[in-house]
This record gives sequence, structure tokens and C-alpha cells, in this order.
Amino acid sequence: MKNYTIEDLAEGIKGVEEVQQLMDKLVEYIKKNKKKKGPSLLEDISETQQKMMSHSKLITDEFNIFRELINLETRERKIKKIKDYYSKFNKAELLEELVKARLLIEGHELRIGVQNRKITALDEFYDNHQRGRIEKNKSKQKGKEKTYKSNNDCLEQCYKAFSKTLEAPVRPIDYPAYKRFLLKLYPHPPFIPEARLTAKEKQQSIQIQNEDRDLKARYTWSDATVRAAFRKFSGAIATTLKK
Repeated sequence: MKNYTIEDLAEGIKGVEEVQQLMDKLVEYIKKNKKKKGPSLLEDISETQQKMMSHSKLITDEFNIFRELINLETRERKIKKIKDYYSKFNKAELLEELVKARLLIEGHELRIGVQNRKITALDEFYDNHQRGRIEKNKSKQKGKEKTYKSNNDCLEQCYKAFSKTLEAPVRPIDYPAYKRFLLKLYPHPPFIPEARLTAKEKQQSIQIQNEDRDLKARYTWSDATVRAAFRKFSGAIATTLKK
């Protein structure tokens, strides 16, 4: 049988506190992004948060009991009480109680072992899932960078040329001038991505689909793209307001 120590208790309580902190952060995230999220998602998150808080409270309460048992003064009082109770038992009765206690402890340890294996399996599943998502996002980002390389090269070349025209380091308020400089050198991005169609639009004839793509296609630089490039190369957040 394992002898549980104060260190075991401390680690357990630390884990519970970390869960509670994460749930608090999740609540704050929900409040800040309430308008951006659908009601069903908010309800699911809220329900999960309530369940986690209930479980955390239950675990914390159990740890508090365990903490009391580990406390030397409480432990001595508990030992004395148990001794006084069993002092009236004969040898056969004590043996029977010992067997019951031993079986009960072993049953608890088996159950704890099963739960630990479940937690380990879930941790591994989560880690693999997250690792897969990270790798997928990296691959997707590399593909996007390759696809838009010609556009990104134009943005970078334009920024280098623009920065040389200034007498001082590039400032946030220089963004409008940078954009005008870009449009003068490269009125249109070299690569024009194919516009996406809705499921309903895809049911139309190929000719109409192509016409819709032409109508939806962006042949100019998007402000978001130019702003992102300006921030990437200058380290400044673009603004049109003079300070």
C-alpha cells in the first residue's frame, strides 16, 4: 500500500487550483467574446464550466479532510479515538476489522490506479491531438506562404524602397504613405486568389460559377494585408491618426 505524504496532497491541491484558474480565465474569455460567439457554444462552455467547478469543489473538500488527517494534532486525536473504540474488541473481532480495512484500502487503490490510467490515456490523446493541430497549422501556413510568395515579395520590396525615402525611422502614422507608395509601384497584387463560392452557387453551371468568381475576386490589395505587412516589416501598428 502507498503511504500518502503532505507532498502528494500539495501536488493534488495545486492541480485543482490550476483547473480553477483555467476555468476563471475561460469565464473571462466568454464575457469578452460574448458577441462573437454563438449562443449554443456559450451554453456548452458555461455548462462545462459549472461541472468543472462542482468537481473542483468536491475534490478540494476531500483534500481539506485529508489535510486535517495529516495535521499532527488532528492525527493524534483521531488515533486516540480509534484506539479507544477498538480497545473493547477481542482478538477475533480485531482481525475481522483488519481484514475489512485491508480489503477496503486495496479496493480504493485499484480504483485510483484505474483512474490514473484513464487520466494518462486522456493526456496522451490530448497531446497527440494538439500536436496534430499544430503540425497541420504549420503545414497550412507554409502552403499559404508559398502561394502568396509573389505578393509578399512585392510588399517587402516596396517597404524597403519606401523606408529609404524617409529621413527618420518608420512610424505608425507613415502607414498611409506606405500604402500610396505600394499602389504606385504595384497597383494590383501579382497573385489573385480564386474567389470562393457558396454551396448554393456551386450548383450553378460552370459558366455562371466562373462569372461569379470573377465578380467576387479581389484585384486590389486588401487593407488588412497591407497593414499586416507594414507591422511585420516596421514593428509598428499602422494608424491613420496623427499623434
